[in-house]
Amino acid sequence: MYDVIVIGGGPGGYAAGIRASQLGARVALLEPTHIGGICVNRGCIPAKIWMQAARRKRMIERADVFGIKAKIETIDLQAIVDRRNGVPSDLQMGMAGLCKSYGIDVIAEQGILQNPREVKIEGKTLEAKKMIIATGCALQVPDIPGMGEAAMTMDDMLGMTQVPASLLIQGAEAMDVEMAVIMNTFGAKVYLATDGARILPREDGNTSQRITKALREQGIEVLPRLTLESMNKSKGGYEAVLSGRENKTLAVARVSTSTRRPNTDLGLDQAGVELDEDGFIAVNDHLETSAEGIYAIGDVTGGWMLSYAATSMGVTAAENAMGQTSAFNSNLVPGVFGPCRKRLRWEFRKKMPIKWTWMLRLAIVPWLLTVWPWLMMKWTGISR
Repeated sequence: MYDVIVIGGGPGGYAAGIRASQLGARVALLEPTHIGGICVNRGCIPAKIWMQAARRKRMIERADVFGIKAKIETIDLQAIVDRRNGVPSDLQMGMAGLCKSYGIDVIAEQGILQNPREVKIEGKTLEAKKMIIATGCALQVPDIPGMGEAAMTMDDMLGMTQVPASLLIQGAEAMDVEMAVIMNTFGAKVYLATDGARILPREDGNTSQRITKALREQGIEVLPRLTLESMNKSKGGYEAVLSGRENKTLAVARVSTSTRRPNTDLGLDQAGVELDEDGFIAVNDHLETSAEGIYAIGDVTGGWMLSYAATSMGVTAAENAMGQTSAFNSNLVPGVFGPCRKRLRWEFRKKMPIKWTWMLRLAIVPWLLTVWPWLMMKWTGISR
């Protein structure tokens, strides 16, 4: 019998396994695909590889301002894809090696809960005193008429060796904005549509407004209050039909739209684990689920869906599984957002109690009044 079984090997599950092992637990980590989860293999890290390539392209294009005469003869997208694949592979090896050094049994199987103390894998059942669920989320393409071959998934974009002439991205979150910048930098005409009033709805209005302005200056068309209704085949591409206050039709080569669905198909009902109204696993501040002895962390619990938040949750859950009484404060989670220029955020994630308001004072300083932007030729931001 194990002391702790962790189901899912992303940033949260990986951290949970290591912390439990540090506290003396015998640990099994179940991960059917690649350790590292979406962040390492299909999301954050691959996107940042592309973002770095895009940033270097823009730097070369503007190098003449600093007296450097250079031109880009060709862009080898396959080389970027090779690096996009190579970096996660290296990280996987490092993570697997660290798990091994802590004596964690990494099992490449999908676990299905039988009850709060047993999980079934291919051919046998494992037992544990405590379980930690860290299965994350999966990207799901909405059922939109005519999507078919027009759809360009996140995997398609991060593995592309040919850039489409034009692309409609329906979405407003950080990853949608990052991909809009990447695709635009490498030559696609990009439309970024959102059914909301503005992009980046989780950011404050000032930040959203400034980033929208920066995107438009780069040539990206930001289209608020529009929802993709259907895709129709046309000569040379597709017609995207969007509805809103003013309906709009766009001629595009491809379209990208997706939502996140929690990976909860693992026998939760058999173990007595309840979901919230949005389909995520419900947890308290100690990351306990409705089933005694079962904890849940990371994207599968909803919230901000940030890898480092999942890591912190993993440490908290592991400590509690080993008899401690740690709490995860979801209000104090830092954020980094960098499609145009790095935005570092440390803020209260939820509405701040009135008694705390005296602790904070907000000052806004335009970058034009500081030295660094003049050196980097980036004048449109602010520091707060």
